[in-house]
Amino acid sequence: MAKTPRINYNLSLKEIESVISLNAEKRYLYTLKRIADFEIMWTIDFFHTRNFNIINTKSIPIWPFKEYAGLYSDEISFIPITLDVFVNKVIDIICYNNLLLNVFRTKEEPLGKQIDINTFANDLKVFLCDYD
Repeated sequence: MAKTPRINYNLSLKEIESVISLNAEKRYLYTLKRIADFEIMWTIDFFHTRNFNIINTKSIPIWPFKEYAGLYSDEISFIPITLDVFVNKVIDIICYNNLLLNVFRTKEEPLGKQIDINTFANDLKVFLCDYD
């Protein structure tokens, strides 16, 4: 039985500062763990974003929490995606459009960790298996 995703998680300023200072690979691993923990991720709300110049249309950015996404830009709207919606809908869109995932990009590292969907799914599966 799947757990109910929690959208709100109280991040401490210390945790935010610590994670933001990590390199892209460590932020990627942090993201996988947090997605496995809460079964939710955040991305750009493509339908309500006014400044399309900052959206890389060859990849879909994801973050583990809205707070990190908001640090990337305060000019963009963000939406949560449950793991269930990601698996049953978003993966098909990613595959059909041959997109990459841009995991946990920051202002300092706008590419974050670029990764293909198969690698991401396999890596996430490892973290999810820890909960079985």
